[in-house]
Amino acid sequence: MKQMLNMVRLNKNRGFTLIEIILSLVIIEIIVFSFVSIFLNCFILSLKSNEKLKALNLAQKYIEKMKVENADELMKNYNDKSFIEGKYIVDTILEVTNSEFDVNNYLKLIVKVKKDSNEILNLQSYKNIR
Repeated sequence: MKQMLNMVRLNKNRGFTLIEIILSLVIIEIIVFSFVSIFLNCFILSLKSNEKLKALNLAQKYIEKMKVENADELMKNYNDKSFIEGKYIVDTILEVTNSEFDVNNYLKLIVKVKKDSNEILNLQSYKNIR
C-alpha cells in the first residue's frame, strides 16, 4: 500500500500542470511581444531619420547652389520657386534683411523640403549682398 502511494506521489511530481504551461506561455508571449514592439519602433524611427537625412542633404545642396550665385541671378532663379527632386518638392524663398545697425544687407535663404505635401525640413541661411 505504501508503495502504491509513493508511486502516485512520484507520478504527480514528474510533469508540468496545465496551469504552469499556460503561465509560462503567457510570460514568453509578453516578452516576445515587448521585443517585437521595440524593434518595430526602432525600425520606424530609422525610416523617419533616413527621410530627414535625405531632405537635409537636398536642402544643403540648394543652399550651397544659392550661395555661389550673385544677387541678381539669385533673385531671378530662386525667389519663390519650386523644384521637383525625385519624390521631394523643394521650395526656395529669398528675403532681404536690412538692419539699421549694420552697413551690410543680407539675403535670407529659405529652403523648404516637402514630400506628399508634408513639410519635412525647413533650412535657413544668410548671404551677404552688399
